[in-house]
Amino acid sequence: MKVYVVGFYKNEDRESVFRQLSDWHRREIITDVITGGEETGTDLHAMQWADENEIEYRTYKPDWKADGGSAAIKRNFVLYGQEKPDLILLFENARGVDNLTKLARDGKTQIVQVEE
Repeated sequence: MKVYVVGFYKNEDRESVFRQLSDWHRREIITDVITGGEETGTDLHAMQWADENEIEYRTYKPDWKADGGSAAIKRNFVLYGQEKPDLILLFENARGVDNLTKLARDGKTQIVQVEE
């Protein structure tokens, strides 16, 4: 299962990210973790979890310089088109995710808002 992890770059709750990914991994084997590539917060915790569990991860960083304020939205379209994640985990304070819910209307991607 491919999981796209979305959250806030200031998220310090590593345990929550690890717990959620571990719980989903027990339900269905996670084969790939996808993040926005931030070096802090939710993205960092997800990459660390993947490393510790020997699971491949990929990052899709928004190009703020080229795309300005729409960089995250453009990144999500590219990511979704290339990766077709099975699950999107939205952690607290995830921003710019409205387009993800529209993309996931294909019925093949489950979106879960993490409330912890």
